[in-house]
Amino acid sequence: MLKRTSQIIIGILVVVSLVALAWITIDWLQLDPIQPAIAQDEPDIVLDQTSLVRYDEFGKPLWTVYAKAISLDEETRKTVAEQVEVQFWDTSVQTPSAQAVALTVAADQMTFDNLSQDLAFAGDIVAQNELGLRFVTSNARWMNQNQILEGDEDIQVSYPWGDNGTISLQGVGFRYDAQSGKILLSDPTGEHDATLQWQPKSEEQ
Repeated sequence: MLKRTSQIIIGILVVVSLVALAWITIDWLQLDPIQPAIAQDEPDIVLDQTSLVRYDEFGKPLWTVYAKAISLDEETRKTVAEQVEVQFWDTSVQTPSAQAVALTVAADQMTFDNLSQDLAFAGDIVAQNELGLRFVTSNARWMNQNQILEGDEDIQVSYPWGDNGTISLQGVGFRYDAQSGKILLSDPTGEHDATLQWQPKSEEQ
């Protein structure tokens, strides 16, 4: 009889333990449910202190980007680089080893459109070619299809004039052909004309 009573008591304790465990488990799941992931409005990948190179179908580099940080966003198909220096290469030569830098552009920010292959520059933009032509503006876009750098903001252009000084140009809007080294200043508003000024070296700031 005593043995039978002990078995009943042990059975009751087991049932009570199972009920308590089930209650604790359900209560824990209710207090700490699994939340669905919330989409973040941030780039998919961020690369610090890096570079990016684009090649043509023959393996020649078209441009090289050096940046403090590069963000890749697969949803927008765009790449954003901060504190950049971009070297546009001379594509007129046949072999990559003989290529030289045709134009260097430094800017606060650059956006690369993966679909159009265009580059958009913003902030303080300073560009210079190997012949000493230098221009400063605040907005520029590299058009991949015709290999032209253009902008529609104020621009200041300077060019060394022999051993004596510098020629300076000011205008609104420009088109620059990186392969020929020619720059065309324009005024889309029609309110200002491009101005030309020669500045001796002794007067340079």
